[in-house]
Amino acid sequence: MDNTPSHHNVEIAFEVAKKLDFLPEKFNSKVLFREEGFLLTLMALLENQEIPVHKTPRNAYLYCIEGEAFVNIGGTDYPLKMGEIILLPKDILHGVKAIEKTKLLLLK
Repeated sequence: MDNTPSHHNVEIAFEVAKKLDFLPEKFNSKVLFREEGFLLTLMALLENQEIPVHKTPRNAYLYCIEGEAFVNIGGTDYPLKMGEIILLPKDILHGVKAIEKTKLLLLK
């Protein structure tokens, strides 16, 4: 039985952190997967770079794959370290500030 996916030129497995470089001028982001009802985005932030405060219409999850950041949710800062995940509740203002070089996965 052939289990090969029908999509040509699609990477089946890859090292996530290597898919995006850091930019000195601002945080960098790249959508890795987009399907109906699901989005997976990789973000790279250098020390002190920020993702501005904003809202989203549905819950999202932020997973730290490298580094450390503060995640501001509703005006309160929460530390997020490598290997940890945090809920970003829908319709609540949230933003991110990197404490050091950090890579994050956004799942929504």
